[in-house]
Amino acid sequence: MDLLLNVPHTFAADLDIFLVSPSGTSVTITTDNGGNRDNVFAGTLFDDQAIAAATDNVYADNVLATPLIPEGALTAFSGENPNGTWRLQIADDAGGDDGNLISWSLIFTYCSGPYPDPAGVADVQESPASNITVGSPFQRTLQVNSVDGEICTMSLDLNITHTFAADLDIFLTSPEGTNILITTDNGGGNDDVFAGTTFADAPGAPTVTDAVYMNGELLPVAVPEGAMAQVIGENPNGTWTLNVADDAAADDGTLNSWGLHIETCKQGVDSDGDGVNDSGDNCPNDANVDQADTDADGLGDACDLCSDDPLKSAPGACGCNIDDGDSDSDGTADCNDFCSADETKTEPGICGCGFSDADLDGSGLADCLVGPEADLQTGNISSRIEALKYSKKQKKRKAVRTEIKAILGLAQDLSDYIQANGGSIVFAADASIESTTSSIKKLSKQLRGLRRKLKNSKKLFNRLKKRSLKTVSGIEASIS
Repeated sequence: MDLLLNVPHTFAADLDIFLVSPSGTSVTITTDNGGNRDNVFAGTLFDDQAIAAATDNVYADNVLATPLIPEGALTAFSGENPNGTWRLQIADDAGGDDGNLISWSLIFTYCSGPYPDPAGVADVQESPASNITVGSPFQRTLQVNSVDGEICTMSLDLNITHTFAADLDIFLTSPEGTNILITTDNGGGNDDVFAGTTFADAPGAPTVTDAVYMNGELLPVAVPEGAMAQVIGENPNGTWTLNVADDAAADDGTLNSWGLHIETCKQGVDSDGDGVNDSGDNCPNDANVDQADTDADGLGDACDLCSDDPLKSAPGACGCNIDDGDSDSDGTADCNDFCSADETKTEPGICGCGFSDADLDGSGLADCLVGPEADLQTGNISSRIEALKYSKKQKKRKAVRTEIKAILGLAQDLSDYIQANGGSIVFAADASIESTTSSIKKLSKQLRGLRRKLKNSKKLFNRLKKRSLKTVSGIEASIS
């Protein structure tokens, strides 16, 4: 994260400014920097990955100093929840000059996905026992090889004995040429305060510029004047250089040892080339620099075919904003199923939802059509009676008697059907189950009489046949 600060003031070094996170972590932004210069922080961006450090920058009156590495390390906030109340603490520690806090803002860079996976660790050190004297600056190097990934975090272990700590000017240079200011002119006249100090962007650690020093007492951990975060994302492999100088006479010292602890993370993969690594990209295969996600479902608009529907990322069977549910589990979504509570049908068909369209009796009509089925049976009886012919010939009479017997069977079937399904038949206004079955009994009696008339005359046969057809017509009328 970065801090953008607009604080015009006529004596910059009067300002002591700290930033405190919702979790309570405090980072020193600047204390006593900028000398007597006017308005140098009137729009400064404090960024751990800037080049110039607030503690060592060359300031000029009314010339904005930006960007600057803060005195502490904003990296100390890494991994914290950014939500909550952030506090900017400002104090003026001297009289005679004043200023104003015009504005301030925080710029967050955060991971929407998981933290990068660890890739490797490098621990390198040497013990050169190099003398430190005024006018004889020197460099020492350490080599890092074959470490995978890019730098995620690092620290410098320094063991320098010296009888006037503020004489020391120390820089660390990465293989890519980034210069990290470790300490310049800190520690006052105290002896051996850096004889085993770890310099790191550690939360809660004092800044090397503001630490309380005691003669002969080790400062175990300190935040450097620059920031170790300056090298985040760089390749750790290559030559690291420690630059050591003594800028005042009368006191000397020794670089007993120094070492680096580097932790790397897997290098980010950016498949779509939009500048957002796949691990934190809500559309890793579709470029979307702004990472817009209208429906807040975790999938970016660039690859979300239903960008306004938090429950769907593709239209599916029913389209965006319509559920693809299948209530009856028949394999057809409710939106396309006109019988969504009937697992056997997706359309009403002949009989409607919830009813089978089967024709188990092979009549040619669905069994649900009770009225039409009865009407069909009645029509069959009528047509077969109509086809009966009187004959004097014995052989033909026998065939007619056999047919009448078959028609009597159909009449019985019709009676049974009406009694079994009468509740589903819509009868004529003056008809009922009882009256219709009574008519069928009458028809059966007439058919039996018709069979007997075969022995009499043609005239009597045809007269009774006509009466039978009239009875059948009445039955048809009652169920139509």
